[in-house]
Amino acid sequence: MTELPEWWVQWTGLAAVFVVLASLAVIIGMVVFLLLALGIRREIVQLSGRIQGLVERVDGIAKQVESVTKEVGARTTGIVRTVDDIAAGAFNVIEKYAPILLGIGIILKLTRLFGKK
Repeated sequence: MTELPEWWVQWTGLAAVFVVLASLAVIIGMVVFLLLALGIRREIVQLSGRIQGLVERVDGIAKQVESVTKEVGARTTGIVRTVDDIAAGAFNVIEKYAPILLGIGIILKLTRLFGKK
């Protein structure tokens, strides 16, 4: 069997050193990445809690707005009915007395017309 050339052994040793260093760099990089991921995870959990609190507040406000809207709607309906009843009563009064008022207006107009001559 022939012996390996010395340059081959040197290059193989140098390549092995680089492979070990590269492996260590990858392992260190993975550990750093894992620590960063855990830190981000904590922040995401905190943000999720805050968002959940905001969602609960918004839900409560929406329920309050819904109840107020229903109450205002009921009151508005009552007010509109009252105004409609008052307007109907006023129109009834006008309908009753309109001929009389029209007659008085015609008489006044005729007296002014004939009174000037």
